[in-house]
Amino acid sequence: MDSVIDKEKVQHAIKECVENGEKLLEEAHILFDWERYGRARALTILAAEEFAKAFVLHLVWEGVIPLTQAVRRSLRDHSSKHLMAIVMSWIPDDVDMMVSMGVEQWLKREFNRDLRVPPWVADAINLWRHQKLSRTWEPDWAYEKRSVHVADGELDRQKQNGLFVNLGSDCSVVSTPGQITRKDAEMERARVDSLRSHAARLGSYSLSSCEYTWLCDMLRLLFEEPVREEISEVVIPGIKFYCERVVLARPHCSGRENLASKVL
Repeated sequence: MDSVIDKEKVQHAIKECVENGEKLLEEAHILFDWERYGRARALTILAAEEFAKAFVLHLVWEGVIPLTQAVRRSLRDHSSKHLMAIVMSWIPDDVDMMVSMGVEQWLKREFNRDLRVPPWVADAINLWRHQKLSRTWEPDWAYEKRSVHVADGELDRQKQNGLFVNLGSDCSVVSTPGQITRKDAEMERARVDSLRSHAARLGSYSLSSCEYTWLCDMLRLLFEEPVREEISEVVIPGIKFYCERVVLARPHCSGRENLASKVL
């Protein structure tokens, strides 16, 4: 059952998540300066999780998605937050772009361009909605490897590797936090810095880029009740069988071309 939304409480939760993410990044920078690159990367990944959690709460705050039990569960699931961080990083910082381009040029750009959704973004949305929330994803469906690795916990394993000694089945040392390099930590920091500018404005006003508008429209469709249809062929006499059609986000398309259905 959906929860009744107290928007002030959601705003407060967004603020706390963003502030905690900022503190985690500050602590990661200190560890980076101390050349503790494994722990610095681990805290940076945790900061990304807090920013992604705030982003999901922002979508709830705007009424784009309902605060279902599954959505609440995803806020505690590491790979679910990493998937939404992929989506969040795709959305441009509209405020910074308006300042740099000027409002008139920015509006002209938004109205004239043809939005193309990268496959890893579309599948991050699909995996989050259908695997993490509904748990109806089938392994024979086509997906982008980059997104499925994240869904399978790749970033969470990287985080763990930055904190703990990883042992093999024979107790041999597989990896240690000291093996994480400066470059590894710098790459993760660059990725999460792109989320940071968005996070500061979440829960305050609606984002206005074409990408965010597309995302909101797609998520509203993805959260609609699936269409249930009776299967006409008789499989077992006297027993009725049904299938459900669900919406999928599709890459390299714009507008309603991004819609697809799958019979479960």
